[in-house]
Amino acid sequence: TRFTDDCFNALLSINFIYEAGVSIYNRFLIDESLEKRLVSGFSSFNIAIITWFSARKLVKMKSSKLFNSRIRKFLADFGPSITIIMSSILLSINSRIRSSGFISYLSVPPVFSL
Repeated sequence: TRFTDDCFNALLSINFIYEAGVSIYNRFLIDESLEKRLVSGFSSFNIAIITWFSARKLVKMKSSKLFNSRIRKFLADFGPSITIIMSSILLSINSRIRSSGFISYLSVPPVFSL
């Protein structure tokens, strides 16, 4: 039923938000110098806030008068996905952020195997 789906989605959302909060909190606790801990923690926090804010703005585009209705609906429907993809691309392109070592990236193997 719809109620069951909504409850399940709410639990999933709470779990994702909790895990993101724990991950950001743990960036402040890494075993290194105080400067690296603070820069790493606040960098991760700022990236999370900017990503959240951008996704919220794109979702609210539905009631805006900026574009035509098709574009507004598309941005509202796919706002979070667009934001995550664009944030990932921008953070991976910027070599200064990548080489600073303050933001940890997932390690991706060069070859896919099972």
